[in-house]
Amino acid sequence: VSITFNPASTTGNSSVATVTVPSAFPAGVVNVTIFGSGGGLSRITSLTINVPGVTITAEVTENGPFFNQEQIRLTHTVPITSLSVRIVIQRTPGLSVNGQFNTMGGQMTQSVTVTPTTFVYQFNLVPGQTLQPEPNRVCAAQTNGSGTIHPTSGDTATITYTTGGVTRTETRTF
Repeated sequence: VSITFNPASTTGNSSVATVTVPSAFPAGVVNVTIFGSGGGLSRITSLTINVPGVTITAEVTENGPFFNQEQIRLTHTVPITSLSVRIVIQRTPGLSVNGQFNTMGGQMTQSVTVTPTTFVYQFNLVPGQTLQPEPNRVCAAQTNGSGTIHPTSGDTATITYTTGGVTRTETRTF
């Protein structure tokens, strides 16, 4: 985050601060303190900048010997015009596909592909759809176990989304 002032130096009572946030900056709150002095006076003020965007969290919501749920939680303050969520679960002995779900309903397609070493859960926003800002959207992958807890540490997710004409790809581990 950068701040520029116009005028950079003033003999009057004010200067306009312009705050620039890079497009790759993560969503969230940034606290900024501005300090100025001159002519024997000092002034200080604080700003809270809310950076719009997408916050992504990888969660293991349940991991027992007979059932496992891993999910991606999205909270976004800007519209999303393209979204792809891919959750890859390593295929350990006794593990099988249980199901999957998302909280975006018919705006998303979903599928699962089984390989000899992984279960690949895929969620895609239907072309032409837009997800309006909303907290706590979920894409979840579920597996069944045969009595042994699944080691989730090798499971991953790749999330690709477009907002404001910019496409980003982020990865998460469980």
